[in-house]
Amino acid sequence: MTLKSIPEDVPALAIVCDNYARTSIMSPGVLSRFTSLKSLTIEVCNISLVTSSSFQGLSGLQELLIFNSIVPELANNTFEHLVSLEVLVIIETKTPRLPDISHMTSLRHLNISHNDLREVASTVTNLSSSDSRSRLTLIDLSYNNFTSLPWEIIRGGSSLESIYFKGLPSVTEITFPKDVNLKNMLVLHADNTHLKSVEMSSLESATQLQELHLFGCNQPLNLSGFDVFTRLIELSLNEFGITDSIWSELNSTELARLDLTNNNLTTVHIWQLPSLRVMRLGENNIAEIAEGTFDRQLGLLLLNMSFNDVSVLPKKIFQGNPNLQALMLDHNKIKRLDRETFSFVTQLFYLDLSYNEISIIDRDVFRDLVSMRFMYLQGNKMLSLPTINHMLELNTLNVSYNYISQIVDGEMGMLKKLEIVDASNNMLTFVVPHMVSDCTSLLMLNLQNNFISKVGTFGFHPNLQMIRLDNNSITDFESASPFINMLNLKNLFIDGNKLVTLRPNWFPVSTVSITLGENVITEFFSTSFKNLPNLTTVNLVGNKFAFLMPSYSVNTFKVNSPKPVFEVSHNTFWCTCDMAYLKVIIEEGYSNNVFRDYYPKFLGLDTTFCLTPYENYTERPIADVPLSHFACQYNETFCDFLCQCCDSPLEECPCALTCPVSCKCYQAGSGFKKTFFHIHCNDKGLEKVPQEIPSRATSVYLDGNSLNKLTQYELAHLSQVEILFLNRSKIEYLGDGLFDNCTSLLHLRLDYNYLSSISKSLFDKLIELRSLYLNDNLINFIAKEAFANLNSVEIITIDKNRLIMLDAVYGISSLKSLTLSGNPWQCQCNSSTDVLRMLHALNDIIVDRGNMCCYFVGTARAEDEVSAATIQLLTKLSELSDRTCYNLMTFPYEDLCVLRADNVTGSFATYSSPAESLTLLVCLVVAMFVLLLIAVVVLVIIFKGREVQAWVYVNLGVRVYDKKAVIDKTDAGNKYFDAFISYSNKDSEFVSKVLVPALDEKGYRLCVHYRDFPVGQNITDTIFRAIEESSRTIMLLSRQFVESEWCRFEFQTAHYHILKEGSHRLVFILLDDLSDDELDPDLKVQLKSKTYLKFGDPWFWEKLFFALPDVRKVKDGTTEEDALKGMRILAGEKIVNNNDKPATVIQADIVLEEKC
Repeated sequence: MTLKSIPEDVPALAIVCDNYARTSIMSPGVLSRFTSLKSLTIEVCNISLVTSSSFQGLSGLQELLIFNSIVPELANNTFEHLVSLEVLVIIETKTPRLPDISHMTSLRHLNISHNDLREVASTVTNLSSSDSRSRLTLIDLSYNNFTSLPWEIIRGGSSLESIYFKGLPSVTEITFPKDVNLKNMLVLHADNTHLKSVEMSSLESATQLQELHLFGCNQPLNLSGFDVFTRLIELSLNEFGITDSIWSELNSTELARLDLTNNNLTTVHIWQLPSLRVMRLGENNIAEIAEGTFDRQLGLLLLNMSFNDVSVLPKKIFQGNPNLQALMLDHNKIKRLDRETFSFVTQLFYLDLSYNEISIIDRDVFRDLVSMRFMYLQGNKMLSLPTINHMLELNTLNVSYNYISQIVDGEMGMLKKLEIVDASNNMLTFVVPHMVSDCTSLLMLNLQNNFISKVGTFGFHPNLQMIRLDNNSITDFESASPFINMLNLKNLFIDGNKLVTLRPNWFPVSTVSITLGENVITEFFSTSFKNLPNLTTVNLVGNKFAFLMPSYSVNTFKVNSPKPVFEVSHNTFWCTCDMAYLKVIIEEGYSNNVFRDYYPKFLGLDTTFCLTPYENYTERPIADVPLSHFACQYNETFCDFLCQCCDSPLEECPCALTCPVSCKCYQAGSGFKKTFFHIHCNDKGLEKVPQEIPSRATSVYLDGNSLNKLTQYELAHLSQVEILFLNRSKIEYLGDGLFDNCTSLLHLRLDYNYLSSISKSLFDKLIELRSLYLNDNLINFIAKEAFANLNSVEIITIDKNRLIMLDAVYGISSLKSLTLSGNPWQCQCNSSTDVLRMLHALNDIIVDRGNMCCYFVGTARAEDEVSAATIQLLTKLSELSDRTCYNLMTFPYEDLCVLRADNVTGSFATYSSPAESLTLLVCLVVAMFVLLLIAVVVLVIIFKGREVQAWVYVNLGVRVYDKKAVIDKTDAGNKYFDAFISYSNKDSEFVSKVLVPALDEKGYRLCVHYRDFPVGQNITDTIFRAIEESSRTIMLLSRQFVESEWCRFEFQTAHYHILKEGSHRLVFILLDDLSDDELDPDLKVQLKSKTYLKFGDPWFWEKLFFALPDVRKVKDGTTEEDALKGMRILAGEKIVNNNDKPATVIQADIVLEEKC
């Protein structure tokens, strides 16, 4: 509906917007056609524009209500057309300003609460300025941000009846001005306004006051003048530190509601207040209630004395209060309840005696409380439950935190309206069968934190929805589940018990949430969660023992039903093949349709651990355990779901999973991703490969046996094997074609055997092989093409063999690790050349290259030392003549094989005598010292090169290795200025007072904005010429520089010259530390490619002088100075110097622009 469709004579109009997202405009005259309008309501609107003309034509409007809307700051004259307004309500609009309302002489009701008002100007809203007396009866300024009360808004209001100052956090004082007429005031509310001072004498004219509500901040309240309030019906004085003197000031016989909460009262004297209906005296220091205190308050309905120090209740304390309905005595020190304490309050329906010290209680103390609905007795010392089965109206019973040891059969019988029972944190050990069966309305039963070990049946309870049995001592539910027949159970808490097994049919069909955490569960059944269509959450967090949760116990949910969430964090699973499905879910999520359709959602798997039998029961995070280690051992032949021929003879059923005698066999992985079969026949003394190894085996461990020779067909049926261990098996011979059918092999171990050679075709078909271990054999020959087809191999170990030559390891692009130490590599020049070449070519992948050493042919110890378990590596050249094994990384190849080429055939022992060795050692020491000295010098030049260059230049006038010197010679005479300084105007003080004086003193010719740029010239052209006519461009990089468009233009111009000429030099001086995000991309590149100067560096000035060209000298030795010539050049004159001939001048265009 739109405004245009509404009849013009409508008397009342309510405008309710859709939401705050759409803004509205109250355009001028938008409501002017509704001349008969008396009431206008605007609600839930976002108004962006309101003017005085918005209400034009509404002179007859009597009510304006704006609720829960966003309104802009209103102008003073916004309401100038609303001259007949009687009710003005502006609530929750966040407006900070109240427009002028002084012309509203008929205004009776003003409510501007729940806004952001801070002040009200007297010139705008002074109602006393009106010609007519104000008819205002109600003012509500509550919940605003006034710092002081705006008394101007109520001055002259002779008809004021109600004033509300609630929720004003910054107002701390109430003192009514003397010219405010309060003779008709009935209500004054200042709740939730923390007052430090209230001047009661300023209210002396409010003799008709009926309701007074004040809220203090524990500052004493001066009660002088309080006795004038003889008509009070309601009185609230909270947090004023009021003492017992208040009782003598209260003389209103009509007082019905009294609230003196949080004061310093110690006694109760209310004999003069017979009309009391509600009395709140909580949070005081009352220690004693005298007998007969409440005898005159026959109409008392509610008494709250919580948080006091009352220890004794007189027997007949409530005999004069037959109408008492609610009694709060919690958090006192009451120790006993006598039989007659509550005999006279038969209408009582709410009783709170919680957190006292009640230990002695007559069993029939509540016999007369037939109207009781809410009873709170928690936090006492009761040993048993008092008689309550007569309370037919009882709704809630809380007896938690007591010492109750049993609730006997029938104690809660007949309580048909009971909905909540809390008996937690007691000493209960047994739940009797059908304990609450007669409480047919019961919704929640809380028995947590007791010592319950046995739970009787709850029968067919129709409405009980929540049972809390957590943190008890339950180990099992005998015979049958106590919950199974419940018709409406939704939430069951049995965590923190001692449950070992989750048996079938424990939970009723209605179950929604089950909490099972912190038990000692080790086993789930296939039907543990079956037939629970409403289940949404199962909490298994923090089980104390490792447990097995097979897939068949959790995949019981129907395809189209919502799947529950299983919270399994902080658990340890028994990770066998039955749990492999969880590993697949961790790795691949719920991409598999079966997981999506039948399995719950698992949360917290990132904090779960595995206790893995296949890893000797090692415990580690489930994420770290590979899928292949989720394994189950088998001993007898069987067929999995992929093999259907187990009934046939084994020779006719190649897919059958057999297990060789004396071996251990495992099925691992998951059919949802990949299955593995591990055959462990290691260390069994086998002399041949067992033929019972299944063809589907993926890992075969035959290490530690005595296999001797392996012929071509012994492994032919292992086409799926990925890991094969044949190490430590005394193998001397491997027949060609042995591995031809093992095309899936990834890891092969042949180490610690007696192999002597590797043939060309042995590994031809192992194109997927990742690692090959041949170390610790007797191999003296490997065919050059032996590894040619190992396209995926990453690790090869050939250390501790008898190789003297190796060509097979070249050209393997995938190889990452190679071991070659412990072989008798030869030191003879013709042999060591090949070995050293191999070391150089494969340096990055030979992981034991530091342990490789060579021998001279004919030395007695050569062969013996190769096969030794450890080799003493020697690197000192002075000891070479006394040893037989020489470290190849330090082998003196050039000395032995280049300088002495004429003796290459002899052994090293014939090359040098002891004297020659000593001479060689001395020479070596001298050479090493010289090399060390050169290295130090080189390091100084590398790391402190710029400082060295700068120091030499400044002190000796010599440029060391400076390419710019050549460029400067080329530029000589072509550049008028030595340097152009580019900077931000905000850095001008540094330039004019620090940088320029220092460079001028040295004699550099500088181009700077403030003295060299000609006035009136095009700034862009001037910058271009300044950079072009300068040998260097100095850029002062500061935060202001990178933010300035002109500074960035100067950089881009200089950058253009770098790209154009390749010879221009930029000198960067860093004044501020700048992040990469603040830099222009080109500037960032230049800073990374060039070394910049940082002001404050101890070498700053030396580095700067070195970065600049040499100071030019004229013939008489003085520095050139011609400022006018420089300015003419920048102005666009083309000056051609030809000895002393006059220059040709060309004038450029003149354009005024801003500079950097």
